[in-house]
Amino acid sequence: MKINNEGAAPLASPGIKSAELERSQRLDRYRQPASASPTASDEVELSGLTTTILKAGETRAAEQSTRVEALGAAYRAGRYVVESQQLGPKLVDAWLTGGVPKKE
Repeated sequence: MKINNEGAAPLASPGIKSAELERSQRLDRYRQPASASPTASDEVELSGLTTTILKAGETRAAEQSTRVEALGAAYRAGRYVVESQQLGPKLVDAWLTGGVPKKE
């Protein structure tokens, strides 16, 4: 049996080869050679948002600390009375939810 390929289209036309070559060349621009290694001048810069978040966390911790100190002072001076009817259910809820208090 003889197979005649004269009228068949080539498996890869020149246009396809050209597109593949162009794509490969574009990708090569972003690849580093295997011998490339980070240098001492490499650095990472965090956004301003990260700095803002960190400062907010520090501020919140300071505010909580101040609040705890003020409540402790009021309790020692006899100006703050713990209401066990309200505290009990909140302690149980916190224990049941893994220590996460519910907001009211």
